[in-house]
Amino acid sequence: MYDVIESDIKIEDMIYEIRGVQVMLDSDLARLYKVETKRINEAIKNNPKKFPDYYVFRISENEYKNLKSKVSTSKGGSRKGHTALTEQGIAMLATVLKTNTAEDISIKIMDAFVAMRHYLIENKDIYKSINNINNTLIDHTDKINYLFSNFDNYMPVFVGF
Repeated sequence: MYDVIESDIKIEDMIYEIRGVQVMLDSDLARLYKVETKRINEAIKNNPKKFPDYYVFRISENEYKNLKSKVSTSKGGSRKGHTALTEQGIAMLATVLKTNTAEDISIKIMDAFVAMRHYLIENKDIYKSINNINNTLIDHTDKINYLFSNFDNYMPVFVGF
């Protein structure tokens, strides 16, 4: 079996968290499936029963810009915006998209989602610790800001030495 993914592409790098859900963008899926982005969106539009709102949704331009500022996303903009597909949406896409590479790519995408889920589970204690540290820093910052904002009120006035 030949490798259907270019060597410089990592599927894990194409999985983003948007609105608290792990998703892939239509443009990244098009790159993997070696089709035009509009073909991905046509498949979704032509099969509405397979793609409920919790499987696929449009992201705002602000969400996309925020995503681009955090990671390197696919090249090129979109005149109509971007579509995000959840893991279930991608599984449904695999049932309607007919290309030579669709089966192999779909399996690799599902494997990437599973690998990421395992990684998150295995490292949940690290993420908890980081979250606790962040909360402590926020609390300390708030207390320091409070002290500085009230510092002038408590300065003793020294008169004549």
